[in-house]
Amino acid sequence: SEGGLDISATNVTVPTPSVGDNSTNVATTEFVNTAMELTVTDNIIAKGSTFNNATALTSKVNIITTISGGNGVELPSLPGILIRVVKKTSSNISVYPYSQTSNIDSINTGLPFTLNGSTTAEFIKVSDVLWRSV
Repeated sequence: SEGGLDISATNVTVPTPSVGDNSTNVATTEFVNTAMELTVTDNIIAKGSTFNNATALTSKVNIITTISGGNGVELPSLPGILIRVVKKTSSNISVYPYSQTSNIDSINTGLPFTLNGSTTAEFIKVSDVLWRSV
């Protein structure tokens, strides 16, 4: 129909914009991965106690400096990306997968990986439902 969107195609190609492009066009996985590779977020506050309300991690390197109202952070949904979590507090934090049907290593789905002490951990998403700590 006129003005409608044809979603019947199986191989849709979209342009890959450059980093810093604030276009509202569809972003490719390549663009998002490249954009995230360039980011570091400092002074993150870990809060929430489930994957639904934990602080969403939005950078390649995420530095947790404060715990408030819970102790959770949530990994992003992007496949094939490596995320570093740097914890600068003595309190434990819970690192949650993106969804209730995802898991980290062999931990039950939707449940967190516990990061103890002031330490750093890396996580890579190897499939739609599985993160691996590295």
